[in-house]
Amino acid sequence: MWVRYIRFCYNERELRERAKEVFYRAIAACPMAKEVYMEGFQTMVKNMESAELRTVFNTMMAKGLRLHVDLDEWEEKWGK
Repeated sequence: MWVRYIRFCYNERELRERAKEVFYRAIAACPMAKEVYMEGFQTMVKNMESAELRTVFNTMMAKGLRLHVDLDEWEEKWGK
């Protein structure tokens, strides 16, 4: 449900500014839901700074969520 709400906010022009706030609320509400964290790298990637994405990545690692990508390689690909 949170993922859909993040996407909805991001896709609505008047709600786009709130999408990042909704993303962080979703992480707080579902701290072990990998799908929610991944929205930072998918839907929200254009609206998030490199430092914010690194924090999300590090939080995922600290929680033991399995990641199949190296963040440095990902940043090179996306130019962040």
